[in-house]
Amino acid sequence: MILCPQYQDLWKECEDTVTERLHKFLLRRAINEDTNIRKRINNVSESRLRLILFPYYDPAFRDAQDLTRLELTRGLTPKVRLLNLTKLTTKKIGKLLALKFLELFFTEFHNHVWARRCELMIQLEQEHGITIQQKTKRQNGSDSRQNVSVVKTKEDMKA
Repeated sequence: MILCPQYQDLWKECEDTVTERLHKFLLRRAINEDTNIRKRINNVSESRLRLILFPYYDPAFRDAQDLTRLELTRGLTPKVRLLNLTKLTTKKIGKLLALKFLELFFTEFHNHVWARRCELMIQLEQEHGITIQQKTKRQNGSDSRQNVSVVKTKEDMKA
């Protein structure tokens, strides 16, 4: 799914939404901070935040796009992402941003990519007449409840 060209636009929508929402969250968070931290937070642009969250937008790291997306779908985020977020703000805010990032990513991934993928799969199954019963059958054509294994005795094994 990650490598499929059909999903690239959906991934971009997901990444754009996550970046925008996290940037707004960060700006709202700045109100409660002192002047120095507020200045640092206000200097963080949405494009700079996008490069930290999704480093493959940097042309030097384009080849890492699929691996990074795969890690994100598994809930993994590199420590360097956390370090970069804390450099921009503070350690406390950086950790909070990293947690919020994963939370937003899972929500937006589900809304933009996964739900649409499921809708397309359902549509394809209907077009090809695939039923739930067909999906639950084993590929060899036998039902899993009918599959009974034979237990051999010691005599059978010697022969």
